[in-house]
Amino acid sequence: MTICYDSETLERFIPVAYEEILEKVLEQTPLDASACRRMATALRSWYHEQFYEELRDLKRCYRPFNPDSDLISLQHYSQAEYSSLKHALVTSITPLLSRANYEALTQETLHEAMNKTSPYGVEVSVDFEDFEEIALFVRGEAHRYDTRRTWRSLYWKQERIRVDVYRRLFILLKPKRLQQRAQEIAVRDGRSVKQVAKQLQKKNHVLLDDASHERIYMKLFKDIPHADLEMLFPNTVVKMTLRDKLKLGITGGGGTIGGAVTLMGKIGAMAEPLSLLAAMGAFGGVLWRQVKSVFTHRTRYMATLA
Repeated sequence: MTICYDSETLERFIPVAYEEILEKVLEQTPLDASACRRMATALRSWYHEQFYEELRDLKRCYRPFNPDSDLISLQHYSQAEYSSLKHALVTSITPLLSRANYEALTQETLHEAMNKTSPYGVEVSVDFEDFEEIALFVRGEAHRYDTRRTWRSLYWKQERIRVDVYRRLFILLKPKRLQQRAQEIAVRDGRSVKQVAKQLQKKNHVLLDDASHERIYMKLFKDIPHADLEMLFPNTVVKMTLRDKLKLGITGGGGTIGGAVTLMGKIGAMAEPLSLLAAMGAFGGVLWRQVKSVFTHRTRYMATLA
């Protein structure tokens, strides 16, 4: 699979190695090459030292939020301390990513991606209200070409389609607390907070239910299609496509109606008990096949999503 940068897209990011750029500069400069090389090495060392200090500060701020940490904290943080560290982390990482030539994705771009169909044929939904903080940064606009069957060729021939991708994508997510989200939903829908919290605890494993810990997720991805941004969120819910819904509705509905008509005919004709039991068993088998078909489609979607 070949991925090509979009030459028509102007970016700050230059996809060329530092050593190659340095050699090209030395070829063009009229100054002493060895002196220029020493200056470049010293400048790079200075930048390395500066970024190392920033990295230490970021790790200090992120330590109490790291969900995958192996360290045991000797300090108990208050809510005020959590808020201060979270603010310091978010405000520090944004300019750092900007200097690394990452661009922030706007809400408009994110919602536009949510309305696109994935090239893998999987549709998911994401509830952004589950998060206190959402930040996405990308670097490198590129594209690749995939092949797939479409309805225009009656799924007979494979067509070559262009898929726009981000070469690097950084995501930062801060989930809300379970009680906070339950209260928001209860106020919106006019329901009991206790009932909503119980449902969220069973279905939503992203929300924070431990009052003594906070979590912030930071992940870096590579070659992510624009239409697959929602798959990166931990609270995705898989949805069936319209084609699969129609397929299940037509095939399942026809079999269920046929089985129901046969069963009602047996009941109306006052058939023998054995014949009636056989008809009920056949109808139950039809229902089970339809339910199994739905679960099979869902399992296939989950496998594609993974």
